[in-house]
Parts: sequence; C-alpha cells; structure tokens
Amino acid sequence: MSLDSDSHFGNLLTSKMRITGVWTIHNYCSTIKLMTPKRVLYAEDELTNRKLIQIRLQEEGIKCDTAENGKEALELFSNAVYDMVILDHYMPLKNGDQVAKEIRKVSPSIPIIGITSDDGSAAYLRSCGFNEVIIKPLKGYASILRILNYLREGV
Repeated sequence: MSLDSDSHFGNLLTSKMRITGVWTIHNYCSTIKLMTPKRVLYAEDELTNRKLIQIRLQEEGIKCDTAENGKEALELFSNAVYDMVILDHYMPLKNGDQVAKEIRKVSPSIPIIGITSDDGSAAYLRSCGFNEVIIKPLKGYASILRILNYLREGV
C-alpha cells in the first residue's frame, strides 16, 4: 500500500491485493475538493458519456453543466462563466472543433478539452484551440485526472 500526496493534485492511495491468485491494484483519489468551487461545461451527444463525466466531476465538488449538441453548448457558454469546457468532437448542429474556435474568439485562455473516438484527429483538434484531447473510450480514473489537472489552483 502506498500514499502519495501533492498540494496541487491531492492524495492518491494505492493498494495491491491478491485475490484467488490474481493481483489487483486499486487507486483511491482525493483530488481537488479543497479548491475553490469550479464550474465546467461539458458538451456530448452520447448520454452515457455525458452522465459518466458529469457524475464523476460532481463527486469532486465541481458543478458540471451539460449540453447535448454544439449549438446548446455555445448558448450555455454565452450565459455563464466557466472554468473549463469539455467538448465531444462530433456532435449534432455544431461539432466540437467549431465550438472551440468560437469560444477561443471570446475566451482565449479558458482550458478546452476535446473527447473523440477518432484517434487521428488529435493534432487537428489542438490546432482548433483544444488544450488536451482524450481518446474514447474513457479509461477509468485516468481520463478524469487529466481533466482535473486543468482545474487545479494556479493552472
């Protein structure tokens, strides 16, 4: 068992257990709950992915507004202040790359994370203004940690 602690990232408790001849590793994270309240906009047309990220962020004390298409995402963005935007690449009405370009015109420094199933589009998405690109399927807590890193104090 090990415990790693970082003033910016929080705590990570790792335990290894041997159950019926198979080693398993369990990670328990306490990340940013002591930070000032954060608000994220997440646009994703796939309900399961949208709920998965929303619930996980809420567990970390982050308010997560959701949109199911790019047009709705831009409407929400224009009516609220966000600390981060997460966009699916391919969505109805407006794709994530189009939304990111429009957001960058009015908010050049806000972190924007792209989520896509197209592993060949990462460079293109970065050129559209995304800070980070996560390839689907979302893999456990690692994807959430990549998102949370952009919400740390001082980033």
